[in-house]
Amino acid sequence: MGKFSGILICSDCDGTLTDREKRVSKENGDAIRYFQENGGLFTVASGRFPHYARNYGNRFTPNTYVIASNGSVLYDLKAEKAVFVSDMGDKARLFLKDLIREVKSVKNVCATGEDDAVFKIANTDEMIVDFYTRQEVFLPKVTTEDEVEYLFRKYKEKIARYIIFTDLENIDSAVDYCTEHFADKYSLKFVKSSENGFEAQNKEGGKGEMIAKIKELIPEIHTAVAVGDNFNDLSMFQYSDISYAVANAPEAVKAQATKVTVSNEESAIAAVIRDIENNLSN
Repeated sequence: MGKFSGILICSDCDGTLTDREKRVSKENGDAIRYFQENGGLFTVASGRFPHYARNYGNRFTPNTYVIASNGSVLYDLKAEKAVFVSDMGDKARLFLKDLIREVKSVKNVCATGEDDAVFKIANTDEMIVDFYTRQEVFLPKVTTEDEVEYLFRKYKEKIARYIIFTDLENIDSAVDYCTEHFADKYSLKFVKSSENGFEAQNKEGGKGEMIAKIKELIPEIHTAVAVGDNFNDLSMFQYSDISYAVANAPEAVKAQATKVTVSNEESAIAAVIRDIENNLSN
């Protein structure tokens, strides 16, 4: 038993745990290891795939389940397997047909599974910048229902979510349209996750919902702490006992947090851990 026993910290990655260069500061790494060595559980809640959590090994390693794909996957790094995948099932096919037929501002779509992309498509023959590699690529052009049917005959993997990209001026209207027309129809939720991207996933998925699952799996947890910077972190705030927004978060996100801490450029996780420790002493 240590001073942090029973406390779980779930941190978003980009814009929260890491700086603008996608690096974990030495101060953050040292603070996380100190927290873990004194009984605390620390993990990441990210839009990235589960294996990405291993990239922080030079600074720290999560010591509990990893929340991946923005809460569509809960992953056990030690066992190297998912303990939960929010499979969209056949509605993945049906929704994609509706999306490409009705939301003309969509530029490209990435379907993701347990630990990788299942397929990537576009509505153009032009080169685009791939979301993951940041390289210019040609993606298969899919604009008809027959082409969607072909995709699902070719790819048999479970689909846990879609990452959907539009141009900047149409992102909010695309999210609103999908929420109004497809949320109830397919029991999906739509959350903006970047300046020109949003995600579709089952309503039972989400970063916050995965915090609840971790607490079910580890009943010794008495306090869940969430740290985030964007709208896709709000479900974490809802399901946590204490929530911190970093100073670089939008004002609407800060308004939903219990506390506001320093920015991601100032080792925000270290500041959160100091605050938790100070509260334990009071």
